[in-house]
Amino acid sequence: MNPKIDQSLPHNVGRVSVIMPARNRIEFLQEAVSSVASQSYQNIELIVIDDGSDPPIEQVALDTWCTRRSPDDLIIKRISEGNGNRARNAGIALATGQFIQFMDSDDLLDSKKIECQAERLHEDLELDGVICQVQLFDGNGRSGLWRSQLQGGIPTLKDFIGASCDWQTMAPLWRRRLFDAGLRWDPEISCHQDWVFHLHALSSGARLLLDFKVLAFYRMPEEGHVSWNMSDPVKLQQRIVVHRRSLDLLRRAGIIEAEIYRHQWWRIEQTKSDAINRQDFEAYFDALWVQFHCDKTLRGQTKTVASFLKVNWLLMKICFRRF
Repeated sequence: MNPKIDQSLPHNVGRVSVIMPARNRIEFLQEAVSSVASQSYQNIELIVIDDGSDPPIEQVALDTWCTRRSPDDLIIKRISEGNGNRARNAGIALATGQFIQFMDSDDLLDSKKIECQAERLHEDLELDGVICQVQLFDGNGRSGLWRSQLQGGIPTLKDFIGASCDWQTMAPLWRRRLFDAGLRWDPEISCHQDWVFHLHALSSGARLLLDFKVLAFYRMPEEGHVSWNMSDPVKLQQRIVVHRRSLDLLRRAGIIEAEIYRHQWWRIEQTKSDAINRQDFEAYFDALWVQFHCDKTLRGQTKTVASFLKVNWLLMKICFRRF
């Protein structure tokens, strides 16, 4: 491994902090913890944030970890009234490593993931993170690769919002300096959490490398992707929050409206392929429009936001005429 190290901020040199929010799902948790404990890279601490398991998962995590690793390298913290993003932020506050790896308690890592990505970060000190390809799987034997039109290189913010690439939570290994500079997960968001976080990182100038070896595994939920449940009024409201956060980040980064439309067209195409109920989808954009007219902050961004919502509405109409 290249001996160069990042000297920009104090940290535990070479150490990787793996942050794992967890709630129940003990059988998946054991597999996830085991995949971290089995890493070929040795300098790892695992931080499990229990955000409301019943019963608590502490003993299960400890027993699984200690089959291969020292209990000194395991931190378990229980938080109340949490969600995934609050748990991840709690983990960041506890992390001592030079690098940070996020994963959910049903994700799995290839045994070489952290070693491969840490080596790339040691080789290029200008990189803020390295992203791998993700293999999808479920309990019925189905599998496939996570979507991306880019197979390598340095993704730009416009690549990301233009649907040329995006990635799952566990795909990157991050350099700590981003978090020392204030990067956090949005605690008010409960859907599209990773997408907004990655948008925030890129819009803040993070330099990431796509190195699309398959080094991580995402377990597909049996009930379908929760973020795309358009029939739930709470989820519809959350989608409004996500759009407001996204618009704000994009405006700060100086992204022009045409690029935002490209992203939204991709979302509509994805929605169409998922066969979302037309009435629910129309209700979602109606809610966006009402939110725009009722919110003084949004009304202050009249040209950008009004055009954005109108184009969304028109694209949705065009999309459903094709059914």
